[in-house]
Amino acid sequence: MARKVHSSLHPSPVQSARVSSEVRRYEILTPMVGGGIKSFQTDMHFPIRPTALRGILRYWWRATRGWQSKGNIHRLRELEATIWGGSYKGPDGKVVIVSSPISLDVVVTQQGHDIRANDPDSKITGDPSHSAPIGDKKGRSRFSYVLFPLREPKESNATNLFPVVAKSLLEFELRLIYAAIPNINMKDEIDAALWAWELFGGVGARTRRGCGSIQSLDNTKRIEDLIQEGIQRFLSGSNSGAWPAHVPNLQGLTATQVYQPGRASVAWRRMQYQNAVDAWLNLVDIFKLQIRQARNTTGAKNNIGSSKWFEANALRKIYANQRQMPQFQNGDSPTAQQLIFSRLQLGAPMELSFINPNHFRKGDSKDYKFMVSVDDANELRVPSPLIFRVWRSPNGSMHQVVLVMGGLRTPDEAIVQSAQLREPKSVKTRGVGDVELLNRRRADLNDVLRIAFEILKGNQQ
Repeated sequence: MARKVHSSLHPSPVQSARVSSEVRRYEILTPMVGGGIKSFQTDMHFPIRPTALRGILRYWWRATRGWQSKGNIHRLRELEATIWGGSYKGPDGKVVIVSSPISLDVVVTQQGHDIRANDPDSKITGDPSHSAPIGDKKGRSRFSYVLFPLREPKESNATNLFPVVAKSLLEFELRLIYAAIPNINMKDEIDAALWAWELFGGVGARTRRGCGSIQSLDNTKRIEDLIQEGIQRFLSGSNSGAWPAHVPNLQGLTATQVYQPGRASVAWRRMQYQNAVDAWLNLVDIFKLQIRQARNTTGAKNNIGSSKWFEANALRKIYANQRQMPQFQNGDSPTAQQLIFSRLQLGAPMELSFINPNHFRKGDSKDYKFMVSVDDANELRVPSPLIFRVWRSPNGSMHQVVLVMGGLRTPDEAIVQSAQLREPKSVKTRGVGDVELLNRRRADLNDVLRIAFEILKGNQQ
């Protein structure tokens, strides 16, 4: 049945005499993954789509200006549609469709470098340490952790054995034209979204892990000044309002570089690296080795050590209990300190696999795969509140930036599902205890984000 459309629609830009415009120039500092219509696929004709950027700017607008809704999700949708276009339900229950007063276009000024999966001659940079191609299946590339979806391209054919999966060194212009709207300062609303995007965002996939980090070519300010000015200009009014529940936001953001439980926190540090890729890879390595995949070292050759987190032993215990297995093949009873899956606080769902069959049954050749979700249908996605990226100052020095978003919190319970389990198992995402990570730093199982923030932030320089 067709929707009922409210008769009063905002005018489009061409219908208004009060029109403003501006052009902003950007560079992609780290590999931009995908960006096309299909996930993780690069569009060779339109590597950066205006519709994708509109969606990105809408996200950062909500994060910076959503407090104007005073906690009302319906009011937030109305404000967002009024500024960025879309639809919402009016007070009378009818659907109101609003034309966006913002016209947005992208002009690529430098095509950059094509990065091809599994092509031994395709490199991210000229540095020898970046020599292994992105698609290396053995994980020899330093990029393999953060870019794991690109190890096996979904589409290839005889004429395109090495499909383009990422772009680097690309430059583009963002051209904005916007009309005036009564009772709304359009420049402030647009500038707020651009401010947050330029500091914390990127283009394409995996931007929360630093891929596709953008750099404003027009910026002349230090990062600490930009952050402080943005907080004062765009977030100061949030004291009188609030974001609706579960809307990612920058509530309470300060320039103190101190972690704030339940609120947005940011930190940055200047690095000695000469290029953005090295500064980014340093963050990726820290996140992988010291946080996400922290392991106990054994010193034995070819032994990567057991995980410091509880999930692996918890899965062994769940599986053994359901299968009524009194022991593993090595004779030890499966134990787990607690059935806790703390790393879900870094994003959900989480897939875990036991690729070594001796983890369960001697002589068993199949893999054991488990999906840990926050809902029974495995449909709900909880984006990671933790974002890191690199940023370049006007004098050329590189900075690492770490942000914890407000408004994103993982539920206290999750569910483990697997073809190897007889029935799903409910588990906790938080619990009593902690995990010792690098340099004796301890991760509280109730707040993994705090330690992740502190480790990535490092020592201030």
